[in-house]
Amino acid sequence: MSDHICVRCLEEKPHHEFGNNRSTATGRVAACLMCERERDHVRDPLRDKTPHRRQQNLEKGRRRRARMANVYLDDHTAQQMVDHWHEKGIEPSSCIYCGDYADTVDHVIAIALGGPHVLDNLVPACRSCNSSKGSSTIIEWFGKLAAREWEGFADY
Repeated sequence: MSDHICVRCLEEKPHHEFGNNRSTATGRVAACLMCERERDHVRDPLRDKTPHRRQQNLEKGRRRRARMANVYLDDHTAQQMVDHWHEKGIEPSSCIYCGDYADTVDHVIAIALGGPHVLDNLVPACRSCNSSKGSSTIIEWFGKLAAREWEGFADY
């Protein structure tokens, strides 16, 4: 078999020093295994796991869901959202519904129901309240919660 030239180090190396890739004409990757290892070593394994990056990815997902649902979308930053909540007297770290630690952002009128992705429709919520509310309106959700509380009294 013929030797290959690595696209990174530009050295001619034997065929077995390149990884397999069936989708290429040669059946091998373009960079040698040594260059691939160096690249993987330099790459930061936590680059997408930092809190700042995680928050950016969450906001990016919210914006995408809003675009896909074809609802109105304003161009606000996370800091503008927190400032808006302070102006309204809402504590950003407390769930608007139960008072626990807020680790998510809830759409008061869900995007699935045509609610806009704007500052006035966003509130801090704990994961439990946000997931149990789902795409319900607040009135529907509170009704379900009240019904659950009264279920235990049916036996008396």
